Amino acid sequence: MADFKAKKELAQKILAELACSTCQDVPGPTGDRKNRYGCSNGHMVCEACRFQECSCKSKIVSGPFNNIEKILDKLQWHHCGHFKHGCRDVIEAKNLDEHEKTCIFREINCPELR
Repeated sequence: MADFKAKKELAQKILAELACSTCQDVPGPTGDRKNRYGCSNGHMVCEACRFQECSCKSKIVSGPFNNIEKILDKLQWHHCGHFKHGCRDVIEAKNLDEHEKTCIFREINCPELR
């Protein structure tokens, strides 16, 4: 059990280090959420923020980083894809899709607004 908890905590620390310096979103295991770019000062920037200035006001100069994609592929734990909306759960990769479908922070379209 201690090994299980230690792996989860390590994943949380790794993901926090790879958070976007502009929007603070953490990377995910698939698609554009995996892509990380770098500014000239070495800060990480996500796919959505790569055409903006970094939080330090420098330009984005490199990426996506293949080595970060490889690290994310090997992690057993990932933050929920609704991190930017408030979910701070760290889920085993095999259960992530199911969690995101029922996450209380997911976007729900109101039928009254159609």
